[in-house]
Amino acid sequence: MRRETPPPATEAGGNPTHAQVNTTPSSGSRWDRLRPRLSRYAWALPLIVFLLALVPRLFGLDVFLTADEDDQLRFAAGFLTAILDRDWARAVLLGYPGVPTMALGSLALALRYMWHVWGYAPLPDAGPDMATTLAHVADHPLVYLPAARTVMVIAASLAVL
Repeated sequence: MRRETPPPATEAGGNPTHAQVNTTPSSGSRWDRLRPRLSRYAWALPLIVFLLALVPRLFGLDVFLTADEDDQLRFAAGFLTAILDRDWARAVLLGYPGVPTMALGSLALALRYMWHVWGYAPLPDAGPDMATTLAHVADHPLVYLPAARTVMVIAASLAVL
């Protein structure tokens, strides 16, 4: 015995009810044609957001010295010196909570020293090695400040993502 399915329910006027509307796009829909194109450019939005966060921060990196930036450079130099000497007890400063700032500052100081070694940007009072040069960071904070700020700007711009 064959059972007949009842005709689909319709609203007054012959329109299908909400339950009958197909919400999934068909295989030839516009969405399916756009999906490969959109996924191909999925990297563009994060890049645009990163650049919008980065570009305004890059201006004036060497213009103004705040009250504690020379201290931050000194802390970063001490941190990097302790890391290079593998003296972990000296790497922790008396309850100082800015370990990410010190680590990023240390990265900046190391990069700035490498630029000096490679001949791109000479450093005043540079010694024969990085440890000797780090002893003079506090004497010339404005020389190291743009590199330290650049690393912090890049980190802050990445944090926006």
